[in-house]
Amino acid sequence: MEPGEKTPNTVDEEFKDKSEEEYDQENEDIGREAIDKLYSDIKTQIETYNKRLVELNKLLDITIETRLALDNFETKYRNPEGERINGSDERLSKSEKNAREQKDKIGDEKRANREKSRKRIVIAVLGLLVAGGVIAFLIQYIQNKEPKPTDQFTQQDVDDAKAIIEKWKSLSDDQLWENIASYADGYNPSLQTQMLMMGYIKNWANTSDFTWDATDKADLIDKLKDAYEIENKSSAIYRTVEKTTYKNTKLPRSIAADLCELALADLLAQSQEDSDDNSN
Repeated sequence: MEPGEKTPNTVDEEFKDKSEEEYDQENEDIGREAIDKLYSDIKTQIETYNKRLVELNKLLDITIETRLALDNFETKYRNPEGERINGSDERLSKSEKNAREQKDKIGDEKRANREKSRKRIVIAVLGLLVAGGVIAFLIQYIQNKEPKPTDQFTQQDVDDAKAIIEKWKSLSDDQLWENIASYADGYNPSLQTQMLMMGYIKNWANTSDFTWDATDKADLIDKLKDAYEIENKSSAIYRTVEKTTYKNTKLPRSIAADLCELALADLLAQSQEDSDDNSN
């Protein structure tokens, strides 16, 4: 990301001027960086699995059912499982409303660009060069559903995918958020892609019971938006949430990702309002 470069709002803006060759090369670079930073101790396993995924990508067609499942997963806002909120706050209600509306808008983007965004997220987070069928498996596994091997997706493929997800869960939050901040600085993903990423992280993280007040949650969303506005870059959101505590305790990963998702939704909504005002 060049100094002063504006973060695109939508996945269409993010990928419209990028050739397939540029996209593929960036994916390789992002995946290599993720493996070196996060998975160096299982580097050989991931690289072997990625070679297998290149072949799987050719074999695993995305069925209509898979497309619908991915669409539903990516375009619906969900509070973290295990979260309990006391009281109410108008700011939090507005943020959640924005999140639902922005998720709907993501569903309106071109499918080809949403698929590019989806693949990039899994590469940046897991270092995996995946297609929709493999992503659907990962979602099923993380949601405690046990997909069965198929003619193409063998038991070894299943076991490798599980091992990598479990490794991701074992990463420290400092490692996770710093990696995402570096990705945001280096590749300038759209706010929509970042919202999608937070949705994946929120649902991939182990569920924790967590109770807090609506006003406290709204205050932290504002804190993340302020960090973005002060530094004029989205990586500030992740470096801020990495250091954020609640009652002297680090935030659970799913809660932190939810805060980021809500802050990004507010930023998107504000940008769209500003654009509408300027066009009138």
